[in-house]
Amino acid sequence: MAIGWEEAALQDFLERNSALPGPRANLELAHAFAQFASTQPTAAADTMLLAWAGRSAEEAPFGGRGEFIPFVAVFALGVRVADPGARDRCLAAISMAAHDTRWRLREAAAIALQILGERDSTTLRHLAAKWVGNDPWHLRAAMVGLSHPPLLTEPATLALAWSATDRAMALVRAPGNDGPPDVAALRSLSQALAFVPSVLVAAAPDEGFRRLARWADYPDIASKKLVMANLRKARLAKKYPEACTDVAERLSNE
Repeated sequence: MAIGWEEAALQDFLERNSALPGPRANLELAHAFAQFASTQPTAAADTMLLAWAGRSAEEAPFGGRGEFIPFVAVFALGVRVADPGARDRCLAAISMAAHDTRWRLREAAAIALQILGERDSTTLRHLAAKWVGNDPWHLRAAMVGLSHPPLLTEPATLALAWSATDRAMALVRAPGNDGPPDVAALRSLSQALAFVPSVLVAAAPDEGFRRLARWADYPDIASKKLVMANLRKARLAKKYPEACTDVAERLSNE
């Protein structure tokens, strides 16, 4: 990025190049900004990023250019979490984003975890293990954050990603077991489960197709629909057509 670290000018540059309003924010710029933020490890920079990340839906409404500012700030916090001195404040902000009413902020929280994992996979796993609990919003962020192909070459990360996915599937299949369900959160988990398992299967096909086969045998329609959604992903359907067919055939078995 050719612009300096001056708040007003930087904010103007980001908003003008955000691609918002529109269906897809400028993800390339968001990632570039996160990299840019890694060159500014100062207290003043962290203070600005945390302030930006904390902008509410009233201050930065969904779909407007202003939403891009907290969105890119959360990306950048994924870089800063790797710094022990900034970790607690950054994690608190990412946690808030994972619960935000704006889906772009929730997605930014998951991507921040991916960015963290690329720099410090041990810290990512430590955090994600805590988030794979009863809070479905944290679970969703952890599941998507872990399911990042560059990270899945590490067996420990892949195992934790499967653990998160199994937990999410259990919540979706029996939403009332842990108290009154959060309908919006469960819907978000279901949307993630329509693609995350395919990423994990692509990373470890033998184990992954065994898991999909087990899920295909579940009697509920919701599980079967999620399995089929993953089998249709190009990363599986094109590379493993026979394995996909074998699992699909189980979906109609009584």
